[in-house]
Amino acid sequence: MKKYFICKSTFDATILRSFEPINNILDWNCFSVDEGEVAALPGYAVELGKDMAIFGTRGWGDIRSTIKISASDAELNEEFDNLSYSDFATSAKVAIPMTETRYNTVMRTMKLFAKVIIEDTFNKRFEALDEGVSSLEKKNWEYLVSDIENDTDFILSSLADAKSVTVDQLKTSVTEKRNFYRVASKDLFVSMNTLKKEFYNCTTIRQLNRLYEDKMGIPMPYEQAREDSRIDETSKSQLPVSPGITF
Repeated sequence: MKKYFICKSTFDATILRSFEPINNILDWNCFSVDEGEVAALPGYAVELGKDMAIFGTRGWGDIRSTIKISASDAELNEEFDNLSYSDFATSAKVAIPMTETRYNTVMRTMKLFAKVIIEDTFNKRFEALDEGVSSLEKKNWEYLVSDIENDTDFILSSLADAKSVTVDQLKTSVTEKRNFYRVASKDLFVSMNTLKKEFYNCTTIRQLNRLYEDKMGIPMPYEQAREDSRIDETSKSQLPVSPGITF
């Protein structure tokens, strides 16, 4: 049985014999693997349903009422849309309606990717608060905070002597650093959840496309850019979009 996941492109997929790529969004791969190889995936891999993996990513950002699929995939798509495509012209490509089922699947997929990318980005920023701090320092930081909170002296005096400062000076330094860390951590957490809510509250693909362009540098379809006045009136080309994360 196949399982479907999204995972950072930096993951070495060559170790998975059953790996089958489906799509790539902002350096996150969507792919399938056999159930027996799931254990080899890194912990940050996120599982999603087959419908989202296949139809959600392939319809990513599409605002058209009619879309085209490969004729070779018609049977699979017919089952998903619960439609008979016999009424539509057949060639190498088949023009089919964007059904409500497909539209909602695309939206759920775009929201899931947004959640995963946002959380990963803010986790990196949180981890950067401790950048360059050793495990030994982290452990003894706990002892320092405990001494200050409980008015004990397990480490305060000896560390103050080692640093050639007074106990009060050391207490002040620890308290200031602790307050900075708490505020920075809180601000990151609030900002992360505010941004996730923006994506979650979207009720149309158009709204999601705007956020992806503004926040993550993925250009919206030309038709929407024209509707949203995001084109150069002289050249009629889309206005340039800064690539990558911009939040």
